[in-house]
Amino acid sequence: MKQLKELKMNLNHRICPFFKECGACSFQDIPFEEYLSKKKEKTLSFLKEAEICPKEVEFISILPETRRRVNFAFFKSHMGYNQFHSHKIVDITECLLLKKELQELICPLRELLSFFNSKGDVYLLLLKEGIDILVKEKGKEKTKLLFEHLEKITAFAQKFKLARFQFNNDILYQITNESLSSIQFLQPSKEGEEALQKAVLDGVSSLNKKAKVLDLFSGSGTFTIPLQQAGFKVKGVDSNGEALRRLEAFQIPYEERDLFNFPLNSEELSAFDALVLDPPRAGAFNQVKEILQSSVSNVVMVSCSLKTFKKDARKFLEEFSLERLVLVDQFVYSSHVELVASFKRK
Repeated sequence: MKQLKELKMNLNHRICPFFKECGACSFQDIPFEEYLSKKKEKTLSFLKEAEICPKEVEFISILPETRRRVNFAFFKSHMGYNQFHSHKIVDITECLLLKKELQELICPLRELLSFFNSKGDVYLLLLKEGIDILVKEKGKEKTKLLFEHLEKITAFAQKFKLARFQFNNDILYQITNESLSSIQFLQPSKEGEEALQKAVLDGVSSLNKKAKVLDLFSGSGTFTIPLQQAGFKVKGVDSNGEALRRLEAFQIPYEERDLFNFPLNSEELSAFDALVLDPPRAGAFNQVKEILQSSVSNVVMVSCSLKTFKKDARKFLEEFSLERLVLVDQFVYSSHVELVASFKRK
């Protein structure tokens, strides 16, 4: 399994002191190699029972301490993950899943949030310019920002070299040019993102480099941009117009469209040589039905849900064969797995 050799050098199977207390991880109490083996076996067994049997399978493991995004719950002086099957907040001081830069901010951020004496969620994302923080208060009574609040937040942002600090609907500090909508589509880890991008590119590698590729549910271009850089004539389609506008910088054509209620029809799809689709957790069943009626011969599907992947993949298999399946263990120590399936028309 990829990265396993590096893992043995860097990870001494240290169990998080908050394991089983917070609800973030499930499998830290077994050796990492055993965890990976069981996860792969369980995933393939689930698919086999559904009669989804790829010709080729690859499993890619992502190391701990690589996650660049996380969200915590907070309540007055408490901040951390919710306890398993509970709304009780577990005050953590570290998390073995996160990048070091995020871990180092946990305790100072808890202290800052306690100053507001409120409750809500806080979202952290590590960008190249620094950490982006979004605080969302819950409840009817939201903090009325005063000068002392602004002064404290600005000092915090400068001290910890933040990229942005947003409090409810107000951006109080910002040095990054990244739009809020664009970064919503970033993968949890850079390593996971690169693994998924490679799997998608491998899925269309047999095509002529001048082939036309349509990226459905493209977001801000996680796959659209690498496809263009690989030489393909690509177009992005998504319902989020603000995210799509990021493609303008790369001169990539796009269409704003609700693919759940208004999927592209078979005639529109047939203008392309291949399709890439990365739908939300709900899947893309209506769009899949249109794809089957088209003349497109190559489809690469990315999914973060085994349940919806099963539904969509079984429909694809009516007209396509599953040539290759890449499993990316992006959500380390959890039961979740990311899938990249390469379908070819029979």
